[in-house]
Amino acid sequence: MYSILAGVALSVAAPVPPPPPNVTPAPTGPAPVLLFLKADANGKVMVQVAREEKVEVAQPIAPAQPGAAGRAVIIRNLRRHETVELGQVKDLTITTVDGRKVSVEEAAKRLEKGETVLIAPAGQPISPAYLKVFKDDTLILSSPELIGAGGTTIPNRIQPRPVQIQPAVPPAVLPAQPGGVIQIQIGPAVEAIPLPAAPVVPVEKLKKALPADQADREQLRKALEKLIKERADQVDREQLEQLRKALEKLIKERADQVDSDRKAVPPLPPAKPTEKESSRPEKQDK
Repeated sequence: MYSILAGVALSVAAPVPPPPPNVTPAPTGPAPVLLFLKADANGKVMVQVAREEKVEVAQPIAPAQPGAAGRAVIIRNLRRHETVELGQVKDLTITTVDGRKVSVEEAAKRLEKGETVLIAPAGQPISPAYLKVFKDDTLILSSPELIGAGGTTIPNRIQPRPVQIQPAVPPAVLPAQPGGVIQIQIGPAVEAIPLPAAPVVPVEKLKKALPADQADREQLRKALEKLIKERADQVDREQLEQLRKALEKLIKERADQVDSDRKAVPPLPPAKPTEKESSRPEKQDK
């Protein structure tokens, strides 16, 4: 019994051992922001800052009334983004991860070829747990007006606009029919847009295209092939087949017409033999 009480008293009174020196405490506060900076063609390192300025906002103009007071002027603080040179940043402090202070001129010289720097959150010190993963000579920029010090970074590309989802049209609710019959309304179907059909060549136009005095099949067939070749890019296979049948029928009609015209022409009558004149003189009547 006494031994148990003594053990409890010793455990309560014993001091808490300190953490080992090689163990880094848990990070506190917001993490720093990584930012790649590089001098431009003029050798200047440009950064974006957010500065507040006071703007007078007047109320809407109302019709003046006799004896009425003037319009009240409201002053508001607006946050405006600007791109300035590194040396023009207000309350700027530049250090390294190991705690060495760096001047603006030295930092600008290091950033001529481009380098990744750390932006301190809201100009506050960075927790050592975050700095442990960076090199000792990494630059730390600390200023309340640097963009990136409040959890925002300088956008390096155009952000797409958010897609607005249109609300769906609610279905129409129909009244219930007597007898417990459920009635469902079906929305209208999407109207199909007909494609424009290729123009069909009329037969009368084909008749005019063929020479009126051609009755030979070979010449008509050549005219048919030429016409089909010219129209091949405007009509499909089915229309070409209809065109071929119509022209074959036209060729046959032309051939029958030529044959009937040849049969209707009567043959020439045979030549009558001519009588030879007699050399004997005729007797004259007395």
